[in-house]
Amino acid sequence: EIVEPGIGVKLYPCCYATHRAIDAALEVRATAGFDVDKVERVELYLSKMTMLPLIDHAPSTGLEAKFSMEYCVATALLHGPPSLGAFTDAKVAGPEVQSLLSRVELIEDVPELAYPIEGWARIVALLDDGQSFEAEVDAPRGDPKRPLSWDDLTGKFRDCADGVLPTDRIEDVMSLVGRVDEMPDISALIGLVGDART
Repeated sequence: EIVEPGIGVKLYPCCYATHRAIDAALEVRATAGFDVDKVERVELYLSKMTMLPLIDHAPSTGLEAKFSMEYCVATALLHGPPSLGAFTDAKVAGPEVQSLLSRVELIEDVPELAYPIEGWARIVALLDDGQSFEAEVDAPRGDPKRPLSWDDLTGKFRDCADGVLPTDRIEDVMSLVGRVDEMPDISALIGLVGDART
């Protein structure tokens, strides 16, 4: 399975069931002419069973937001790819994101695919001037069908390691990981991360 279908990497720090919709929202956000300040309504069409683990529709904490499809889509449309910083209680309570998430309508549709690996998401953002923008994603970034680049991986590591490791050590760790296949053992790498919490 490491070779075929390959390793999947969870890119965003929230429930994996949100990732297709996040990527679709990011595609819409990047489309010329899209203006998030003009969004009147967001329709989100999802493969059946997608919403099974997503139990929070009006999140008030960072943990609840990680399991809120509405929040994940709203923050992606507003701010771009969600990092750990998007899931603080303060960010979740922001009036802008709370307003937008209340305008996200979820529609689970056919066909039902093999949950949780297979699925799809289609977003339709309707603006108050009559324009609409849409995108559909069946394989999220990080899926073996859409592998992450080295820059994507190091960006995720920086986000996760920030506040745990000093900045210079984060860069040293990534340098070693980038050539781990050339190392006789990983003792140097363990030395850099082994006392991260001390």
